[in-house]
Amino acid sequence: MANINASELRAGIVFIEDGNLWQVITYEHIKMGRGSGTIKVKAKNLRSGAITEKAFITGARVYLYEGLEVPLIVAGEEALAIELPNSLVYEISETGPEEKGNTVSNVYKEATLSNGLVVKVPMFMHEGEKVKIDTRTGEYVERVK
Repeated sequence: MANINASELRAGIVFIEDGNLWQVITYEHIKMGRGSGTIKVKAKNLRSGAITEKAFITGARVYLYEGLEVPLIVAGEEALAIELPNSLVYEISETGPEEKGNTVSNVYKEATLSNGLVVKVPMFMHEGEKVKIDTRTGEYVERVK
């Protein structure tokens, strides 16, 4: 498994730390004044079910575990790297209603995707529609038909 920056963690992502599988429940990036920021996540241990808060400095790396098939670079029996796609398509599982008059402007609303990620999408998007999400930032890119 390849490691990723802690700043790339989002709700639903599963990673390995100290031999345990952890699933991120909430993610928060805190930056105060000078110096590096802190990534705080609330994570669930998938083996024991225990929920704990973890803190990482910005730039820290953790191991990624996803059900997504990606190219894996291997040397002998050691996995060296994976290549993540720049974007993935998800279905909107829950979102608020569209507001009249906001169908063309840059007004956004929150939507929960099929993987549990909450993102901002344009007001005209509805449940059941598919959207392209940037895997590097976790942000909405475009509607997929």
